[in-house]
Amino acid sequence: MSAAPPQKAAPKAPSGNGSNRSGAGARPAGAAPPASNFLRAIIAEDNRSGKYGGKVVTRFPPEPNGYLHYEHAKSIILNFGLAAENDGRCNLRFDDTNPATEDVEFESSIAEAVRWLGFDWGVHRYHASDYYDELYAFAEWFVEHDLAYVDSSTAAEMRAKIATAVFTGSSAFADDDGGGINPCTCRSSAGRLPARRRRSRA
Repeated sequence: MSAAPPQKAAPKAPSGNGSNRSGAGARPAGAAPPASNFLRAIIAEDNRSGKYGGKVVTRFPPEPNGYLHYEHAKSIILNFGLAAENDGRCNLRFDDTNPATEDVEFESSIAEAVRWLGFDWGVHRYHASDYYDELYAFAEWFVEHDLAYVDSSTAAEMRAKIATAVFTGSSAFADDDGGGINPCTCRSSAGRLPARRRRSRA
């Protein structure tokens, strides 16, 4: 059995004049180094060991379904800042997985906010929807190898299960003998995956 889902070569960045650098973040000459934290410690160790060849790539993955708020600003500064500190890059990757709630106005607003904070993604602006076929193939691989399952619960049933597990501490997803997944709502790859394939190709 293969130990990992199928992989494809990373797509080349779109052509353009944008830089690979993450924009703001470089320290002025003579400035004190930033205080360490667990993320900086992990990156420093990876750079020391050559784990990724000294390459640091982060990402800011907003959903384009609304305007940014304070917590987003923290994430922007964290991800773009860590990349800039290490002469790396930060990808702006929109998590556009729910087109019904998304709008180009929000995407433009998000990009403007990132630039307002002093950062830039260069040519590295992507969308999760660019990789739907690959993500679907990954999902199939996990199901086929019994590392994931397809849950046919309705939205209401799923909300009830989550509420039960969270608020009562019970195992809402356990089967009758107390282990595993409730067989009433989950299907094995043999019983469920082929049907999904047929529907997707119809």
